[in-house]
Amino acid sequence: MFDRDVFRVHLAVFFDNETKVPVLKLASTIKDIFINMFPNEPQILPLPPDAPNDAPRCIFQMEGKDVSLNFSLVRMDYDAGLVDGTQWKNHIEVIANSFINICKICDIDIKRIGIVAQVRNAKEAIEYLNKKVVIDEFVKSDEKNISWVSHKKINSNLGINIFITLRFNENELQNTDVSIIDVNTDVTSELQKDNLIRVISILTSQIGERIENVFGE
Repeated sequence: MFDRDVFRVHLAVFFDNETKVPVLKLASTIKDIFINMFPNEPQILPLPPDAPNDAPRCIFQMEGKDVSLNFSLVRMDYDAGLVDGTQWKNHIEVIANSFINICKICDIDIKRIGIVAQVRNAKEAIEYLNKKVVIDEFVKSDEKNISWVSHKKINSNLGINIFITLRFNENELQNTDVSIIDVNTDVTSELQKDNLIRVISILTSQIGERIENVFGE
């Protein structure tokens, strides 16, 4: 139904509320592990003591590429545009495993994990969507934007949220028709250090299933 061309990925790990983030050690550890991706010095932001916890403290940027990594006192994020042909699942799992290792080195507990993939849609997907949404004005519109969320219980300790956004614009010359698939662990999940890699695999598998069939049928 939908084109499988994933052109952008985002990974976020959310730190446990009780964790005290060692900013300089975290920045140094990231630099050591991602030295090939981010060879230049990161930008450490001189924020006042009362700055919001979610304000970025350090930013890594790949020179000349659409790839960045940053962290605050509550989360760490990786964002990247992918060239055609990139194996997105392998790419994000490698980054996620590096994040897990970094947090282990810095004694940071991970509370939640989220992964987002942006996928270019095939034009024929509009016809299928129009059959799903039985609203005359929606069907006739040349710009469409629809979102929904579903919840899935994997086991007694792990629940996930699946956010889907579909965007179509027939007035754009370039292909801006996009599926945004955001899969993350819910707040009730109990993530254990020894099963984080499995959790990552579950999240990427859920994204893969929605790339194959965005409606989860």
